[in-house]
Order: sequence, then structure tokens, then C-alpha cells
Amino acid sequence: HCNDWQTGLVPLLLADGAANPATLFTIHNLGYQGLFSQQTLAELG
Repeated sequence: HCNDWQTGLVPLLLADGAANPATLFTIHNLGYQGLFSQQTLAELG
């Protein structure tokens, strides 16, 4: 069970494995979408 944008890539990573488990994705607040400025992304590398 994945919650919000922070875990958005987890189902993709799990699907690449041998078990390929079922996943559920829940969005708690659409106001927090994990959008960052280009400057912030550059600072993170």
C-alpha cells in the first residue's frame, strides 16, 4: 500500500521483481504533488 507522491515509484520497482505483488496507491491530499522548482532539483543533484 503506497501513500502519496513519495512512494509513487514503488509499484514500478516491485513489478520488476519475480513476485510482482498487487499494489494499492492512495492519495491523501492533492495539494501535495511533489512538484519542485528546477533550482531545487539542481540542488538535489
